[in-house]
Amino acid sequence: MNINGFIRKICADNKTSIHRLGAGIGLTSGGMYNLSHSNGMSLKTLSRICEFFDYELVVRPKSDADREAKIIILESEQSKDINGSLIVKDDEFQRSQRSTEKDEMLKLFESLTEEQQAAILVTIKAMLK
Repeated sequence: MNINGFIRKICADNKTSIHRLGAGIGLTSGGMYNLSHSNGMSLKTLSRICEFFDYELVVRPKSDADREAKIIILESEQSKDINGSLIVKDDEFQRSQRSTEKDEMLKLFESLTEEQQAAILVTIKAMLK
């Protein structure tokens, strides 16, 4: 989908006009026209559009069996570093990282023999007492 199609779809899905979107993100009618007919869009502009419609920017691998565990959600315009760049929400990244680590530990545990698994469980139970 090109930028023009994206802008038309997101406006139609949210029952608003392209003109209203432009005004909501601080662009003139001419600026919106130029944007919708361009070959590219800045992350800042995309973030403003998402914020206007209360959407999130989500990044994830295209093809990975574990792709849902590797989701990164980019914060809206309110979350900027001192240079004005968008930052990744730290707790979302950490949660994604922990999920990946848990999956790796589970795979490792499942690769062990039943005897090895039993020994690990005994050790963990003893540690928790």
